[in-house]
Amino acid sequence: MSSIERILIGGSAGSVEQVMQMFSQPFTRSLPPVVYACHMTQSEGVNRVRDALNSCLPIPVLVATPGVELAREHFYVSPAAYHLLLEDEGRVFRFFDDEPYLASKPSINLFFMSCCGHEARSTLAILLSGANTDGADGLHALNRSGACCAVADPEHCQFDIMPRTAASLLENIQIIPHCREHQWLEKVL
Repeated sequence: MSSIERILIGGSAGSVEQVMQMFSQPFTRSLPPVVYACHMTQSEGVNRVRDALNSCLPIPVLVATPGVELAREHFYVSPAAYHLLLEDEGRVFRFFDDEPYLASKPSINLFFMSCCGHEARSTLAILLSGANTDGADGLHALNRSGACCAVADPEHCQFDIMPRTAASLLENIQIIPHCREHQWLEKVL
């Protein structure tokens, strides 16, 4: 069994399609909980993102709820109005209501940094397409704390600022091969 106990994903513009590519096929083993912090406006609607992912992912997709414990074989989407954090050693959701960070809610940096304790060693963190630098510092902090960290191939992202910035900060970052995202994840798990 894999030592990965949670998969954290951060992304913004262009990342929903990447998530669909990575998770749309069934996996050969049980997936740990997957949590996706995605920049979106309230008008875009977290429910629309949840419904789009539910239509093509083989596991249930739910909107994260404060106080709820993460469950294997479930995919969670962050709400748009709050910063999403994980507490209790990366097992329970908590919301944080504050100003946008880098003009965005939820903050991917805050989300990633909430798992920088000893739980980082059992965390896979992935940064996908996005048009600002949010997530790069958080991924760097997770990497320093022992997490397995990866970015989408910046050359094939709709918006490459997020993964390119993170890749420039980390020496041992994994670059997820374009069009082989699912196979890469299956191998890592």
